[in-house]
Amino acid sequence: MTEAPDQRRLVARRTLAYVVEAARLITAIIDADLVTALTFLAISRANVRRITADRRMAESYAGAKDIPPDALRTAVSVYSIAIELGLPYETVRRHAAKLRSAGLVERLDRGLVIPLSTYAQPRFVAALGPNERLTDGLLRDLEAFGAAAGQAEDGAAEDMSRQTLRLSIEFFLDVIAACSRALEIDHLDVVILLAIGLHNVGSAVISGEEAQAYAGLRDVPPDEARRPVSTYLVARYLPLPLESARRRCARLVQRGLVARSSEGMIVPAAVSTSPALIDAFALIAELTDQHVRRLADARSALATRPAVRHLS
Repeated sequence: MTEAPDQRRLVARRTLAYVVEAARLITAIIDADLVTALTFLAISRANVRRITADRRMAESYAGAKDIPPDALRTAVSVYSIAIELGLPYETVRRHAAKLRSAGLVERLDRGLVIPLSTYAQPRFVAALGPNERLTDGLLRDLEAFGAAAGQAEDGAAEDMSRQTLRLSIEFFLDVIAACSRALEIDHLDVVILLAIGLHNVGSAVISGEEAQAYAGLRDVPPDEARRPVSTYLVARYLPLPLESARRRCARLVQRGLVARSSEGMIVPAAVSTSPALIDAFALIAELTDQHVRRLADARSALATRPAVRHLS
């Protein structure tokens, strides 16, 4: 029996492209920079973690119109969010304050909460569709790779766009955390590094004709095939304030994770094939498989469930 080819780098690379696009989506929705967006997502995850994990509650609040009431949200402290994101407490406190000033987050005695009124805003309801399209695009590519058979069917029997979003946020943050631990950098530096690396290799290596040539954990394009990118383009793409992007890109160069030349920045092949990155890519491929299975289980359960009334 022929052993299946190693496609973990390809799966992980496609997942990382998804992560960067998801980061861009949330910054556009809340009209804020990337640090504020990461803070928002971490608060959101903490608030509804028990709903996401509880099958009955998740099914009860699965669809676009099924927004959990504030009484079911678990408040979270600024300190806890700072620990999760690997960012300084003062940085997270400042960005949480921005979210409160924008009316997106409330501070209660027990901590920070994103209330029902935020999720009911038209821009947040409208964002459920783009998130589902991002997710379906990931599933379709994974299916094309042979890594997620039968998971990219068009349309579900029932609307589960809100549970898909909750699972997507968990997946997004878990993938970034895996990279953060492997490289010993914070979540923001991870997203910047991913944006540089993905620009370097281009779409052909993610889902085009070269994808299978660089599919295995140790299969990476040589440095001369990588397209350099400027700090300015990284800042605009994510988006980030230019000075913040400059400072963090310089730190990545100092750490040896990025190489800079007169043409721009690349993540060198030697970094991509370092033991830490190989372990991280293997873990990301595993997290992706788990995410696909969770989505499939949720869709299957929702399609066969009896009528469910909202919990209180």
